[in-house]
Amino acid sequence: RGRGLSDEGDGYGLAEYAEDTEALITRLGLDRPLLLGHSMGARIAAAVAVRAEVPLRGTVLADPPMSGPDRGPYPTTREVFLRQLAEARRGTDADEVAVSWPTWPRREQELRARWLSSCAEEAIVATHHGFEHEDFFDWWPKVPGPAHLLYGADSPVVTSDGAREAAESNPAAPLHRIPGAGHMIFWDAPATATATLRTVLTALLSPPAGPHPCDQARGGS
Repeated sequence: RGRGLSDEGDGYGLAEYAEDTEALITRLGLDRPLLLGHSMGARIAAAVAVRAEVPLRGTVLADPPMSGPDRGPYPTTREVFLRQLAEARRGTDADEVAVSWPTWPRREQELRARWLSSCAEEAIVATHHGFEHEDFFDWWPKVPGPAHLLYGADSPVVTSDGAREAAESNPAAPLHRIPGAGHMIFWDAPATATATLRTVLTALLSPPAGPHPCDQARGGS
């Protein structure tokens, strides 16, 4: 909501984003989908899993912001986001985007230059406020399995302390550290991040091990 061709909304908290996701799953008639979310999307996936309004096959969280109350600010300030929005509305290009995000692939800089102006200012401000006032760790310990968390080894939003707390507060959920990656793990280290994700998805989508149906029919164990 409030981005791209989506409608704007009357709120931009995790509950509202989760309701949008649940409504999409319901309207599409998806049967126990697996949710994969990056950054803000990872926080939303966690909220959807905990709310349990729709059945899920599992969740994969990629570099969720772990800022929040008493945890320090989100590493990019609201003012920086609003300045970039103003540039986009004035008319920007990939070169100007690269000044703020120099390590991004050119294709992604071009996409941001094209689409950033479509973002509602209220959505940006409210979401940034949520990053600093909605605690990810209110949700993460309650995320049911199967769940996996991927994070960049050099990510500013998942610090070493944050990764340690995530491992301790939901020990059933494996954490996967992506070397050479910051927050944008699939752009910074695409080969490693994609290989890790494929391994995770294979594990989540594989049928559980158990007796063969023919064995059960014969009364075998």
